[in-house]
Amino acid sequence: MPSRHFSTIPTLYCWVDLIDPSSEYGRAPIFSLLPSSGVCAWIRDEAMVGWGKAWSWKRGKDRPPLVEAGENAAITEAARVWDLLREKAQVHWGEGARDAWGKNLPTLPFAFVSCAFEDDGERTIIVPELTIITSGSQRFVIAASTDSRVKPEFAPPIRQHTLPSYLECGPGAMGEEQWRKAVDEVIDALRNEEAAKVVMARDLTISSDSEINEAALVESLHERYPQTWTFSVDGLIGATPEMLVSLKEGHLHSRVLAGSCLPEDAEKLPLSLKDRSEHLFALESVVAALLPVAQDVRAPARPEVLVLPNIAHLCSDVDASFPEGSVLDAVAQLHPTAAVCGTPLDDALDLIHAHERIERGRYSGPVGWIDGAGNGEFGIALRCGQIEDHGRTLRVFAGCGIMPDSLSSSEFEETQTKMRPILEVLGV
Repeated sequence: MPSRHFSTIPTLYCWVDLIDPSSEYGRAPIFSLLPSSGVCAWIRDEAMVGWGKAWSWKRGKDRPPLVEAGENAAITEAARVWDLLREKAQVHWGEGARDAWGKNLPTLPFAFVSCAFEDDGERTIIVPELTIITSGSQRFVIAASTDSRVKPEFAPPIRQHTLPSYLECGPGAMGEEQWRKAVDEVIDALRNEEAAKVVMARDLTISSDSEINEAALVESLHERYPQTWTFSVDGLIGATPEMLVSLKEGHLHSRVLAGSCLPEDAEKLPLSLKDRSEHLFALESVVAALLPVAQDVRAPARPEVLVLPNIAHLCSDVDASFPEGSVLDAVAQLHPTAAVCGTPLDDALDLIHAHERIERGRYSGPVGWIDGAGNGEFGIALRCGQIEDHGRTLRVFAGCGIMPDSLSSSEFEETQTKMRPILEVLGV
């Protein structure tokens, strides 16, 4: 990528301090330190939460990629932009911070990233002004700035976050009857062998008379669904059970989910031919994408069943060696999988464009984080919503894999189940 296109990328300065565990910031619930909006988060066993923008990069349909990289040029462009920023970054360590910083923690600098489902859609990288990272009982704060003379002050007020008391659920781009008709049309196309599998999504809107509190939503999702990765990047908030790819020192891991049922039917799920076929398409798409670029690709012969509070999935964990490139390079290689698009890819996309009739935006796209060594974690943005209308509207998404023997009524019920994580925490 010609560097002249990115001559404005600045030097990033990071200051790392260990938070005294006996201080009010060491004792307070981590969510109480966040503002109500502008929250970045990636949480599972440990937490990475940030706010403010020390540096950000955003592109959309009006800004086509500057790289010539074939498919997923937008993600490849984001990877190159991050390479340029991290190469110039300077990190300053406070007393005791470097010694306490564990090997399992990110190499600084560190950023949150979210990309659209489609290659011409929005992609964003955010380095928060202040980030808190937990490691066991320890907490670190990272202050970041593009001005070496200005270290952002870490002195957040301790807040009690709540969700709005009045919320109204409204229709999305298509009502139930329209969506089921579109799915029936896709099923007919699949039976005519226009594709083997297509993932169809739908949306609905949640409206509030006040600004939706991002910190409260993130906290509620994490508490209710601790087995998932809770995320928040630029207003896209959710709890995904699916790890598109994680990369740590050359070891790559991907979790493939496809084929689902209600938790009470989990024992029957491996016996469903439809769900096993749907899962195999998704697994094969990941393995096929990795084989040209990774080594020692390992996938299980049979999927396991992952049971979550409101849904069960067929689940396969794929491991490989990925010695060259960053986690974003791996994302560009893998996305979109058959789990969120279908197969064959181009045929499935054509049917999505013809029948889905919604703008997915960053729903079902890659979301996660990347560090200064190119390591990171990216989930697929599922079980999520996009905050719009100055914080007063949440657009909620869900999708499901359509096969030739699918029933549109059952698929609609599945999308309702997948929307439940967000709807339940909101109380609608």
